Amino acid sequence: MSEKIKKYSLQLFKLLFAGGLLYWMLLKGNLDIQSFRSILNIELVVVCYLLLIFMLSINHLRWWWLLKARQFDVTYLNTLALTFIGLFFNFVMPGSVGGDVVKGYYLCKDHPERKMDAALTILMDRVIGIFAMMSLALLGVLLSWEKIHNNLIIMNLFWLILSIFTGVLFIFVFFLLQNDQARWLMKISKLKIWGIGFLLKVLGAFQAYRHHTQSLLAAFLFSLVSQMIAVVFFVYVGQQLGETLAFEAYLFAVALGFISSSIPISPGGIGVGQVAFFFFFKTYTGQDLQVGSIGITIQQAVMFSLGLLGGLLYLRTSKSQSNVKELRV
Repeated sequence: MSEKIKKYSLQLFKLLFAGGLLYWMLLKGNLDIQSFRSILNIELVVVCYLLLIFMLSINHLRWWWLLKARQFDVTYLNTLALTFIGLFFNFVMPGSVGGDVVKGYYLCKDHPERKMDAALTILMDRVIGIFAMMSLALLGVLLSWEKIHNNLIIMNLFWLILSIFTGVLFIFVFFLLQNDQARWLMKISKLKIWGIGFLLKVLGAFQAYRHHTQSLLAAFLFSLVSQMIAVVFFVYVGQQLGETLAFEAYLFAVALGFISSSIPISPGGIGVGQVAFFFFFKTYTGQDLQVGSIGITIQQAVMFSLGLLGGLLYLRTSKSQSNVKELRV
């Protein structure tokens, strides 16, 4: 009983936290409902849905490509259904089950003999996606270096992102894609260090991709395309609001905004996304712009509606009732 109370209390806290952030943004005028109403029309709805569905499809293509590289017998449409179901759980069960966990659950159920491989495709998909976002954020700074190199906040973010970017690249090249490092880890496994067995399994699953470097590169390119679609989406919203910005400002703010929104402290990044996007656009431009907070609000609304489609797909599965209990465990 205490575990249930703790779980639901955490969910309630996250909902209140998200609601509190939204209320604060509205109170400060950083999320202007009147500005949103002024641009709301059929054209905006259609264009936003088309762009975001296209972005979601490319994101899913990246994961499917990684699955095919590891010889998983799955179709694009079947795994697309898992993507929509995962999107649904991102919004409705933020405190216990995220979309990635749900996708991994169903994939592992279909491939019980390859659970680690299945889980690692999702982790690899997420890492490559964030890696692409960091790439575009760094590019946004470099393209306007002369204008913003004196901005202390941006420079601190730049060096932090560059450090993480370099670290991830180092891990990929020297630890995940080379045999010698695996043999080195096999030697230290004899030291009986706690958790080393699990680490070796994870590394082994990652190293399986060393024979599929072209697939990793393709997945990275898919991520760049997806992120550029997101940038175009925000550019369109900015134009509708009459806020004209340099393209590199969008590269920087949109990439970091999505990275911040992915932190699982609120359902679907609601509240956190509004604060993050407003902050990064203001940090880059020095202006109190609406494009970030209104843009992410539209994006979340569209994704929530698509997530409802995922909920319908979930309810239509033959084992849905029993799976709810398993997922909660």
